[in-house]
Amino acid sequence: MDRRSRVYTACLGVAESPAPGAVVKSGPAKRLPRLFALEGLAPCLDDTVYVADGAFVIGDVRLGTRCSVWFGAVLRADNGSIHIGADSNVQDGAVIHCLPGERVDIGARVSIGHLACIHGASIGDRCLIGMQALVMDRAVIAADTLIAAGAVVPPDRSYGPGLLLRGRPARPVRRLAPNELDRIQANALEYVARAARFAHALRPL
Repeated sequence: MDRRSRVYTACLGVAESPAPGAVVKSGPAKRLPRLFALEGLAPCLDDTVYVADGAFVIGDVRLGTRCSVWFGAVLRADNGSIHIGADSNVQDGAVIHCLPGERVDIGARVSIGHLACIHGASIGDRCLIGMQALVMDRAVIAADTLIAAGAVVPPDRSYGPGLLLRGRPARPVRRLAPNELDRIQANALEYVARAARFAHALRPL
């Protein structure tokens, strides 16, 4: 396990956080991603997880194996927990948060697109949330769902599995074809491979 993981693998009150902006030297100099404990609750992740520089992961966040959190994303678990399943990705600029006393649950092999916002919602396995989509409090998105770019899912809505959701507010448009379902999973696995590539080869200048 690398030094980042030894420092930050912390669950439910076990946290050892270096000063903000600290540099770990292991080969070329590398800034640490911004992982923070809050009131005894700290992010829980292992050394298969990739958190890009400039992403913020705060409080009771649990990231499954081979997850990736990309540049500028914010996962802020100050009001309630955020749980994300294996092989999922939170892309650049996305925000995940919830109201006090609520939580966010995101399944396995889920892609949260650039600048999307998930607020207090539940997302099933093998979903793709399009760029700049908004999924609001207590919404339930079943497995194998594609939410189109820019769609808005209002609070307290729930949808069955295997649907394309589009619009503001989002409405079911049609069922997804088998090749579209395959593509959602392929996209998630592409991000697993991309994260491994960046962890190995990305160097600051």
